[in-house]
Amino acid sequence: MINSTHRRKEDTTIRLITDFHNGHHSIRKYLRKHWYLLYNNPSIQQYISHHPQIGFRRAPNLRDKLCPSFLQLESPGPLFPKPKGFYTCTKCSTCKLGLNRSTTTNINGKEFIIQDFINCESTNVVYLIFRPCQKAYIGSTIRPLKIRIQKHYRNVLKLEAKAPLVEHFQEFHSNERTFTFCGLQRITLSPRGGNLHLRLRQEESRMIINYDTVNTGLNKDHEWHYWLL
Repeated sequence: MINSTHRRKEDTTIRLITDFHNGHHSIRKYLRKHWYLLYNNPSIQQYISHHPQIGFRRAPNLRDKLCPSFLQLESPGPLFPKPKGFYTCTKCSTCKLGLNRSTTTNINGKEFIIQDFINCESTNVVYLIFRPCQKAYIGSTIRPLKIRIQKHYRNVLKLEAKAPLVEHFQEFHSNERTFTFCGLQRITLSPRGGNLHLRLRQEESRMIINYDTVNTGLNKDHEWHYWLL
């Protein structure tokens, strides 16, 4: 038996591909009427057929318009990507209190990796305040992190607020140098949006559980109702 090989001729014909709509008959009509203007052009005649070839794809339906996919093609990142972790900006007075690190550990020694780049200027951040006595406090802020940390620091120095963090410093720490902090997570919303404040408080609650700062830390007054919203 002799096997014959059939080679398909390469098709270089240019086609018009567009969305299907109510005016598709008019498009066909006008293209056919004036197609000779293109076909009689020697420079493009070899790339087109005697008659226009048109293809129609499915037009967007109601679902496509109301629930568009927000999956995006991967784009090349910056030439010098920012490292993941918390790093002080080296420009503000809050930097002296910050500890640069890419990982943190809870009181049981479990390690957590910081998945975002965070510095003193970052907003929408869940943060950690800790001391040598292994007591820790976790909070969150929509404002720049340095502003929220400065408020905590002033309350500790002046003993102005009635909060577990201030009371702990008043009772056990006379040296404000034991006040240190770092950012844990930066919250962003998907292209579909959402409630940023609610998402921030929910992630704060999750971090409090991970670091066990209710039983062994200073988050005993934390409100848990955000998980029910």
